[in-house]
Amino acid sequence: MNQNKISKKKIIFFNIVIFVIAFFFMESSLRLVNLIKEKKHHKHKIFISAVSMNKVEKKFIGLINAKLSLSNEITTTWDHDDTVRLSTDNYFVSNKYYKPKPNLSFLTIANSPIIGNRYGVVLTEEIRNLLPNIKGEMSIRNFDENSFRKTGNDFRHDVKRMNVLFLGDSFTEGVNVNDVDTFPSCFERLANRDGIDSAALNAGICGYSVKEEYYRTVELEGINTIPNIIVLNFFANDVYSNHHKVIGYYKPTEPINKIMKWLDGNILVAHAVIRGYYSLFCRPVDPGKTKVIEQGWNEAFTYLRKLDSYCRDHKIRLFVAVIPTKEQFNYPKENYYRKNYQEKLRAFCISNKIEFLDPFNIFLQKGIDNIYLAWDPHFSPDGHKTYAEFLYRYIFKKSSNSSE
Repeated sequence: MNQNKISKKKIIFFNIVIFVIAFFFMESSLRLVNLIKEKKHHKHKIFISAVSMNKVEKKFIGLINAKLSLSNEITTTWDHDDTVRLSTDNYFVSNKYYKPKPNLSFLTIANSPIIGNRYGVVLTEEIRNLLPNIKGEMSIRNFDENSFRKTGNDFRHDVKRMNVLFLGDSFTEGVNVNDVDTFPSCFERLANRDGIDSAALNAGICGYSVKEEYYRTVELEGINTIPNIIVLNFFANDVYSNHHKVIGYYKPTEPINKIMKWLDGNILVAHAVIRGYYSLFCRPVDPGKTKVIEQGWNEAFTYLRKLDSYCRDHKIRLFVAVIPTKEQFNYPKENYYRKNYQEKLRAFCISNKIEFLDPFNIFLQKGIDNIYLAWDPHFSPDGHKTYAEFLYRYIFKKSSNSSE
């Protein structure tokens, strides 16, 4: 027994010594890395790869950093998750919703050797002139005088045209694709190809939930733009910012525990181990037992009822289309993830006699690689086209009671 106790003490002591050595090693590593970062990173914290840059690239980085330094940056306090950051330099902001200021353009650049994964910035003529000499995947979002994203189509619409208003978040706005590649733009081309004088009004804005979409719709009366059809494109983060939790498939990207958070933020090796672990394992959750998610659903349903009532009063045809999350296709036969999301929204729409559309089976047939970007959870240009074809077919080609 005494020998066992001594052995246990040795093991404990040995583990403590190893931990202390590892701690000082990791701390020293972190300090070294931070020192390197301080020398190589710009003060505005844009990520710059350790590659040699020519004069044009250095100028480009300088211009982007200047634009990223916003003096009037705020957080949308009315949004239930408080995660949307914007600036009154570029956005009109009220206590009900926000939208880009008229006639602005935004550049998104991704997978560039001189910039990190992705950055978005207001596009100036000076930045635009440098783009031919910059490597990376780029897209430009242009907004008109009413803060709708432009379609890029050159149609001359009649005064009596059919206006189709597209509501939604970043999927609808069309991050990472150009104006002509968004699904509202594709939808407009399909309609006009078939002789339907239809104008697509893209009111999608990154970070919108149903609340902002409702108030944005009501605002249209002030500019005499009452739509004939409204398509509300619902995504899981309209309920809660972490859409993985909404569907019940939660792959955390950062620790929740305070101690783990400190280790993750201060110890380089701990950071690598923690993030590596989270990239391999998911943590299933029950959305029905998560209070903040239930609150999010209740708020979404409240404003869906308000929007439905508004549409009925103004004789507007309303569709609610649910956009699947990318990871749902990792488990296409697992109904649990659809029950927490698509089926919950479907049940609400049926009970309130709202026309409901679900492209899940269409996306499944096409294949995930043909719908979503490989490096991002949003639609690729082909994904936008497929989704537009789905919406067009069910809105203009089939009976009003059709849904997938």
